[in-house]
Amino acid sequence: MTEDAFTVMAHAALKIGIRIPEAQPVRRLYEQQYLCDYLLKWGINCVFDVGANNGKYAHHLRMMGYEGYIFSFEPIQKDYLELSRLSQEDARWKTFNFALGNEHSRKPFNIIEQSGTVFSSFLEPKFQAKKNVEMIEVKRLDSIFPELVSGIENPRVFLKTDTQGYDIEVVQGIGNRIDDIIGLQAELSVTPIYEESPHYTKSLMYFESLGFSLMNLFVVNRGKHGSILEYDCLMTRLERFIA
Repeated sequence: MTEDAFTVMAHAALKIGIRIPEAQPVRRLYEQQYLCDYLLKWGINCVFDVGANNGKYAHHLRMMGYEGYIFSFEPIQKDYLELSRLSQEDARWKTFNFALGNEHSRKPFNIIEQSGTVFSSFLEPKFQAKKNVEMIEVKRLDSIFPELVSGIENPRVFLKTDTQGYDIEVVQGIGNRIDDIIGLQAELSVTPIYEESPHYTKSLMYFESLGFSLMNLFVVNRGKHGSILEYDCLMTRLERFIA
């Protein structure tokens, strides 16, 4: 079938009311496919998984065939225990029970008891939720970066950060080692659900100021009437790392 014939058929289907359902499993499969191809294209052999939660992101990387190193950071003890269980037989998957940020400190952290702990954050939620506040350890990534990549031949690093409004601070903590980061995946808040959460345009402008180019956007979730609440952005430092 030619492209023109397909377009005619597609428009005819739309005209009579046929719609393709926006099924979440199908959308997630496309996102996973894109990420898998991205890691292969850029030769990524080292993933920093910041805000690892219970390890699903890293586990999915393994299921997709990624065989490089993974360094997962998760401060919540309950989630960290599950993360450790998943990674315990994987020699190239290391886990750390602290948070990353733009300073070395101990800070109050809101553990939200809603839908697991996926909404837990340093920031105050705008929604009503049961929460516990714990003091957790925070480190800068640049202080541990040399130790993490030691022994990895030609490390090509991809940073994934999902910290519920704290991603800019995580990236700030990379300091001068930003030159070693090839790719970035971060969550952008379009409709903020936390107090003082940076607007998505501010986050994008900051990442772009560091030399990252936007490669793709994926909808994380929508509001009641279809508005975008959050995006995942995928970015690359094209000028520095293009072959």
